[in-house]
Amino acid sequence: MREPAVLTTLGGVRTVTGSRFLVEVGDRRVLVDAGLFQGLKDLRERNWDPFAVSPRTIDAIVITHAHLDHCGYLPRLVNAGFRGPVFVTYDTGKLMSVVLPDSGRLQEEEARFANRAGYSRHRPALALYTEDDAWTALDRLRPVHFDEDLEIVPGVRARYEVAGHILGSSSVRMTLGNVPGEEVTVTFSGDLGRQEHPLLRPPAPIGDTDWIVIESTYGDREHASDDTVDRLAELIDRTVGRGGKVIIPAFAVDRTEVLLYHLHQLSEQGRLPAVPIFVDSPMALAALSVYRDAIDGHAVDVRDDLHGDGTLFELPDLDEVLDAEGSKAVSRMSGPAIIIAGSGMASGGRVVHHLEKFLPDPANSVALVGFQAAGTRGRSLMDGADSVKIHGRYVPVRAEVCDLSGFSVHADGSELIDWLGTATREPSGVFVVHGEERASLALRTRIMDELGWNAVVPTDGERLDLHIARPARPTRRNASVAVSPISTPGDEGGEDAGMPMTIEDARARLTVADHAVLSTLDPDRGVHAVPVCFALVGDHVVVPVDRVKPKSSTALRRVDNLDADPRATLLADHWDRHDWRQLWWVRADLARVDDADVDISLRTALTQALRDRYVQYRTAEFAALVVFDIVSVSGWAATS
Repeated sequence: MREPAVLTTLGGVRTVTGSRFLVEVGDRRVLVDAGLFQGLKDLRERNWDPFAVSPRTIDAIVITHAHLDHCGYLPRLVNAGFRGPVFVTYDTGKLMSVVLPDSGRLQEEEARFANRAGYSRHRPALALYTEDDAWTALDRLRPVHFDEDLEIVPGVRARYEVAGHILGSSSVRMTLGNVPGEEVTVTFSGDLGRQEHPLLRPPAPIGDTDWIVIESTYGDREHASDDTVDRLAELIDRTVGRGGKVIIPAFAVDRTEVLLYHLHQLSEQGRLPAVPIFVDSPMALAALSVYRDAIDGHAVDVRDDLHGDGTLFELPDLDEVLDAEGSKAVSRMSGPAIIIAGSGMASGGRVVHHLEKFLPDPANSVALVGFQAAGTRGRSLMDGADSVKIHGRYVPVRAEVCDLSGFSVHADGSELIDWLGTATREPSGVFVVHGEERASLALRTRIMDELGWNAVVPTDGERLDLHIARPARPTRRNASVAVSPISTPGDEGGEDAGMPMTIEDARARLTVADHAVLSTLDPDRGVHAVPVCFALVGDHVVVPVDRVKPKSSTALRRVDNLDADPRATLLADHWDRHDWRQLWWVRADLARVDDADVDISLRTALTQALRDRYVQYRTAEFAALVVFDIVSVSGWAATS
């Protein structure tokens, strides 16, 4: 029997933060990435919401790389009861052991500072999680090698392949199902690097896959030509000539290393002024150590020509700032300097204090060297704000601000299209995620126009059926199902237009359908049909009756007609207007179960099934539950 396979988007859709994708195969659950929401306030507040499913029900977590928008929510999940393994590449695990405790420590520090300064609306301000919470979460990490298949949970296998974004970053190919010939493959891009990353190998080709989940951070833009390093050198010369400081908000992982590499190259070419260079980030310095070890250790994803080169990050005037007192001393010093500090979007960390001190002085400059998400200080600076809010007050922006996004280690729109082109066949569909809505929609359009593929930008909380239409010929078990093939545009019908499903396939499709139409017989008005939410438990279907309708849900409002005739029919269908081959429908004939025959244990299981299935029902109270026995199930699918 084919098990249901479903992908649910729980974050990282139509926004560039909070990547969280839930894969369900039968009763097993695997979460791909556990990202922190960052940027806009309404996004950040989602970090405090209860998770969409109970963390205790998640069997395993797969992390694609060590940036917080992909792994920063993990301590919160562990605090809430997650107890399974977390699979990571070796260097991703090392970098997570740097970034997660630092994240917890910063959140504790910011909560204490907010309480002292009194600028938080909350009394007291709390940390989302602590440094100790982060270390507890790290105990769950299980390292894996690149390019090796492993079983995550029964019926779910994964293969980590080089993504070239940061050290250890991976694209993950997951194979779902145990039945030979019925497996489904879905490839998660993670964050993809560029073809010409100065330190890392380019992303591995896709090969053969049924579905692709692709990031779209730069889906609507192209990186500038290769003059970014020259523009940085010119900015440094201008600023030093004014006697000012160059402030560079930089991600601790990879961006700082890439900057030091390019500064090293400029120094070797005699193009770097003799001024102090401060790396004011303990996390960046710890990550730098991981990069040095990986280069010395010939890591799989490091460029072959750099293996063993210990001079890549050497600079004559480099000063590594380890503690808060040293950071304060940097802010007090006079004269020109280059200050590299986290965080990369200026949303937190030591760079915020430097910006507060140096933004009002026109002698200084700020170099923005990466993506700046909406709602961050970095985005405000990039958009030309004349002031930014720091520690509860507005700081004037008089320093020169220079956008050097060419330093980004994200693939741009054309590079994303090129990566998709490494698939050996057209997939059944492409889900465009992890990008602001404009970027995701732009990439979707390019995929459809340039590749001719079916592409979708999902919505938050959307459940996506991952089964491929592989209809079977009628057998003894379904030969009695009277279903005729349906003609499609440009098709005159015939046996290749579509075929009935097996009973097992029909039940599996019914399990993954989000909504359906329930038809009952009304004694006064004939057939009464209404769209409903529903859930299956064994041979039972449950439909909620909800007089106070939650947002974005459907429910029965009247059930008196079922008292006269207990028969009902549930019809679920799916049609993708871009690809008729994904057309299918399922019909279940039902008989209502008397309320007195539904015991407490069954009612509890049915209620929990609804809550697990629909985000909007996590806390809603049902006026009643209508329970049905499944009498028969049939279905039809187009030929793929």
